[in-house]
Amino acid sequence: MKRLFYSFTVMFLSLNGYCQKTFVSVGAEVAIPNSLDLKMVAGTGFGGSVRVESFFTSHLSGIATVGYLLFAERSNTFNSSKFKAALVQAGVKFYAVTKEETPKGLFITGEMGLMPTSVHFKYVSNNPDFTFRESGFTITPGVGYQIGNIEPSFRLQFNLMAGGFNIYYLNFRLAYAFLNNKK
Repeated sequence: MKRLFYSFTVMFLSLNGYCQKTFVSVGAEVAIPNSLDLKMVAGTGFGGSVRVESFFTSHLSGIATVGYLLFAERSNTFNSSKFKAALVQAGVKFYAVTKEETPKGLFITGEMGLMPTSVHFKYVSNNPDFTFRESGFTITPGVGYQIGNIEPSFRLQFNLMAGGFNIYYLNFRLAYAFLNNKK
């Protein structure tokens, strides 16, 4: 967890140093498993994320996101499993409408980064519990809409380490942006 914090801090300081305006958004997330691998070990995921955004131009900004998801337990005859995922990503965000003082309107995002995951298996028989951990490279395209301080968005989360290039889960984020509305 320290590595995640340090990575996020470095991304934030880098963006803040090169950009005109910076703000933070905090969001609740819902993730629906899409890949067969993830559907076998996880139900619907719930969690949250913190995103730092710094503008390069009136349309384009750099973003850095740190998030955590805990998926519902999945059970079958032989075992039950719990899946957790953390995200550390950086990328860009493009607004369709020219930004004045505060961002608004339709936007498209593209991020890449790391996704450390953990699956804990608990067996019905006398087998010992087992935890499998893996870190994967992620690519995340998304779309959303900035309405004042509220930012609903949708992303496709690709985990390139888990079963190749397929949509790992569908992610819905509803965030509150701490914007500085002063001129």
